[in-house]
Amino acid sequence: MLLACKKSLLKSTILKCDESYCEDRLFKSINGKKTIRSHSGFSLLELVAVLIITSVLAITVIPRFSINNDDLLVAKKSVLDALRHSRGIALARAQTNSSIRFIASASTIDIREDGASVKFLDVDYPLSLPTGITIRGAPILLTFDTLGGSTSSLIEITDGNVLERVTLTGGGYAY
Repeated sequence: MLLACKKSLLKSTILKCDESYCEDRLFKSINGKKTIRSHSGFSLLELVAVLIITSVLAITVIPRFSINNDDLLVAKKSVLDALRHSRGIALARAQTNSSIRFIASASTIDIREDGASVKFLDVDYPLSLPTGITIRGAPILLTFDTLGGSTSSLIEITDGNVLERVTLTGGGYAY
């Protein structure tokens, strides 16, 4: 309820009111009657413009910062599988004293038995890593004994931005 509001020279602005909520309000004429209109808030056009700009930025900028490391995870799994296959072959061939080696170059991994690449289950070695994925510190050569053990090792796999690590314990356990 407005109580005796005084108008300024600008007919649309209220300068002084008996109640504090009357300050800084504008008059709006609807059907010849003057009502109070608030200045606070944003128009629908301003909100839509901000929404469009934000969505365009999100579409163009966010993919650059999100890391698609599916290939890196596939490479890590391949290295883990190869180390576990090497250990399994060494344990299976314990009676034959075969030499089982895991060999990793910058872009391939290989399991060799007595110098020849092996096929283990459904995987033919040497196995190429996905494009853009490399193994740091390559070449890496690990020999597995008849008990499945090898020298402890840390294998680092990278795509240039993200680094994944595979650890091999002295007992031949890879994680």
